[in-house]
Amino acid sequence: MVQGTRSEAEVSAPSGWADELRVHSERGLGEVGRRGYMEIQAELAPLLAKSQRELLDAMREACIHTFGWPIGLVMDGAQQNWRPRPTSDGVVTEVAISEADDGLGRSSYDFWKVFQDGRFYTLLSLFEDDRAEQRIFVDTRINRVTEAMMLLVRLYRRLDASDTDRITIRIRHDGLSGRQLGVANTLRATWHAASASEPAVDTTVVASLLEIETDLPRFVREVVRPLFMNFDFYEVPEDVVNEISEGFMAGEVK
Repeated sequence: MVQGTRSEAEVSAPSGWADELRVHSERGLGEVGRRGYMEIQAELAPLLAKSQRELLDAMREACIHTFGWPIGLVMDGAQQNWRPRPTSDGVVTEVAISEADDGLGRSSYDFWKVFQDGRFYTLLSLFEDDRAEQRIFVDTRINRVTEAMMLLVRLYRRLDASDTDRITIRIRHDGLSGRQLGVANTLRATWHAASASEPAVDTTVVASLLEIETDLPRFVREVVRPLFMNFDFYEVPEDVVNEISEGFMAGEVK
């Protein structure tokens, strides 16, 4: 596994709090026939104290509908087992769609949980697997990481977090073995078709809510750089990352 560099010291949080969620989600992912995934963990300091209703409303309002199936989707009108449900410590949603359920021969998996103290977790299958076999799309990953950062900022703003509250964000891409780089937007230049060196890339950044909100593309670059480096040292030019990220922030998929 490739490990990214922390930008600051780790903030305090329950040790290993996401381990059980990952085990559960990886099992659900496998049950729908998927292997690759994006995982997002976030912790806020100081901790919050919110009701399940406040968490659900904040998630619904924070969700971004710019690209495909949104991260942290709230499916109020869906069948019962796909709707958010309250737990003793937060709100959780799991949407597992098999090829038989989809009707078009596709499968997908999404799991998310937000805790009353502000911790957030999600694990979702890779969009690329709906489009091509064994690929990672450079533009898609930039868009998805941008979406993840935006979602967290919007979520914590709606939960009344302050400018100076510190966020620890960990983003992991797993199931990379055998995959090659590509692009979703075929108008872009062809990226070199290097294969992944390691099966997973895990990167953590720590910053204030205001820092992420006002300089979001910089943090996107911090996350995607080690991901793409895993593909034979590939580096996406900074201006390209900025263009794609800023376009997504403006509601466009480039």
